[in-house]
Amino acid sequence: MTILADHGRDEQPYADGPTVRACNLDLVRAEFCRQYPAEGTGRQKADARRKAFKRSLLDAQAANLIQMRETNDVQLVWLIKPEMDR
Repeated sequence: MTILADHGRDEQPYADGPTVRACNLDLVRAEFCRQYPAEGTGRQKADARRKAFKRSLLDAQAANLIQMRETNDVQLVWLIKPEMDR
């Protein structure tokens, strides 16, 4: 939420869709890694965080909480409002 508020921008990811507040997925990933606890070597921590982030994205998509789309070589992510379900 912090990244979305601080770094989000209004985007229209689909030509026929609404304008949404979206942000670069890389920024979300970086913040997730700062907040996710992990143990082990640097490589082990990075691997644990990478896997946890992937699981979190898949879970959020499955629960219809977020949507993602690549536009202009940037992977965007945004929160889905209930009325926006596609």
